[in-house]
Amino acid sequence: MADTLSAMPRTTRCATPTGAPYRWVHYYDPGHEDLVEIEAWLSSLTEVVRQQIEGDIEALLGLAAAGELDSDDKRVIAPVALHPELWELKWHFAGRRELRQYHTEPPSNPSLLVAVHRHLKKLSGTKRQIFETQNQAMAQGKLQHMAGERTEWGTRP
Repeated sequence: MADTLSAMPRTTRCATPTGAPYRWVHYYDPGHEDLVEIEAWLSSLTEVVRQQIEGDIEALLGLAAAGELDSDDKRVIAPVALHPELWELKWHFAGRRELRQYHTEPPSNPSLLVAVHRHLKKLSGTKRQIFETQNQAMAQGKLQHMAGERTEWGTRP
């Protein structure tokens, strides 16, 4: 992965306060099984725990929109694809649950952060199974990116 990403900018808008605040556009496929799984997981939690997790998610998105993330902290954000360019935001929750979100930063609109997919990272199975599952989620992000690019992810007709 590092070779294919070597040409990718190492600075994300999420770590660049000079243009902030950025605006999140969520261009997900709400019926995708990964998003259904996230909602089922959240629904299984107590109200207090769910609110805490949703608060943690919003807090990281807020820091990203303010350009306040550290692009060198790979525990929080990392480049994951070059064509199209995708970044991965990472959340780590108690109970061995990890949430991932892929987003793009369109050059044509420097104020946008476009979230194209989310999934719960699989932490069990072989390394190959975990890698393949992650790649499937990333492929969905790429599909959503391509599907929305023509209309700038719903921001123009």
